[in-house]
Amino acid sequence: MALRNIGANFEVVATSDWNFNSVLAYNAIHTENPKDFTINKTMEEIESYLYKINISADGKEPLTLKQIQRYNDKKKKDIYNAFMNTNNLGSIVGINPEEVPDCDLFTYSYPCTSISLSGSQKGMAKGSGTSSSMLWECQKIIEAKKPKYLLMENVKNLVGKKFKPFFDEWLEYLEQQGYKSFWKVLNAKDYGTAQNRERTYCISILDCPDSVEYKFPEPIPLTKCLEDYLEKDVDEKYFLSDDKVEQLVYNMEHTNEK
Repeated sequence: MALRNIGANFEVVATSDWNFNSVLAYNAIHTENPKDFTINKTMEEIESYLYKINISADGKEPLTLKQIQRYNDKKKKDIYNAFMNTNNLGSIVGINPEEVPDCDLFTYSYPCTSISLSGSQKGMAKGSGTSSSMLWECQKIIEAKKPKYLLMENVKNLVGKKFKPFFDEWLEYLEQQGYKSFWKVLNAKDYGTAQNRERTYCISILDCPDSVEYKFPEPIPLTKCLEDYLEKDVDEKYFLSDDKVEQLVYNMEHTNEK
């Protein structure tokens, strides 16, 4: 979306995400002229493919073939088309890096649940098996494709005292691969979005001369507020009934009594 907003000439050659709900949303937002890839495909072929790429319904566990088969045919077709329209290769764990198309820019992130302040705090050490250690799965693609540019994003706590050593280890690995990295914590509210959202961004450049320094953009004045994002006319189906509102208020008022 950011590249589109600045008018850049680019093509997304592949994506990777195993949560089919996220892929359905991504497809709805980014695919302008979706195609139907299920034509001439049997339901068995569709089910087999979705199982092969390890799709997930919750981002925690892959679906078994039997679980996939329980979805109705329309749902399975929608999921299949979403993956195909977005060139989604499925879970990065099962990706063969040699099958990933060549690219100039590799954008990547990984679950923050093991490093965020509200998460498990179990870390992201390589081989630890935590959700955040999925970062190290990116190694195989970086080494096989050597993109000119890498762009990483994750929570602010990545560079906090507890987890900064793991991030430094990652930066050292990138340096060994020939990348020069630049990182900074940026806040969405400083770049035109009415949200206080701090995130760590890291730009890595392959074979970057020592004399070159990447400069992150300077903050810009915030001209929007929450009201600017709200719809004027909202369908009544999105409103709670009076009974539900009363129950919600009651629960909130009596929470501390339990």
